[in-house]
Amino acid sequence: MLIIAFIFYLGYSGIRYKNIFADNLDLNHRIYEPRATREYERSGLKPEVASRYHQNLLELMKTSKPHLEPKLTLSNLADELEISVNHLSQVINQYEGKNFFDFVNSFRVEEFKKRALDPANQNYSILAIALDSGFNSKSSFNQVFKKITGKTPSQYMSESVPAIE
Repeated sequence: MLIIAFIFYLGYSGIRYKNIFADNLDLNHRIYEPRATREYERSGLKPEVASRYHQNLLELMKTSKPHLEPKLTLSNLADELEISVNHLSQVINQYEGKNFFDFVNSFRVEEFKKRALDPANQNYSILAIALDSGFNSKSSFNQVFKKITGKTPSQYMSESVPAIE
């Protein structure tokens, strides 16, 4: 019975989280559609307003880069967007399919990748670039980077940065 229940649970999880292994970091070419969840059925946030909030959020992340602030909170971001914390959380969960921390950390990882490949930063250590990209510590950076990319930062650097001769 337990084995059958476990198999059903795995099947259900596979259907529900079908994009868990997909590379969702291409922010410029994604079509944003909210996930249909019962969690927000009673929310007062209308879909068209949520879509506008989502576009404003992405624009803010690209232009102002609040993710570079290591102590960024959901409340700080909601204040910048002039929306409620609950609505911002709902928008991130529905449109991005992740929680606030995973959302912000995905921008930090992309910032790290961009800075690491910049020849002007070749004299800086991986940790220095990570801290400049908004991470608080080496351990959190390593953990998040591996979770998002499937590689350690050192593996990424050795595969991506051309050797200096």
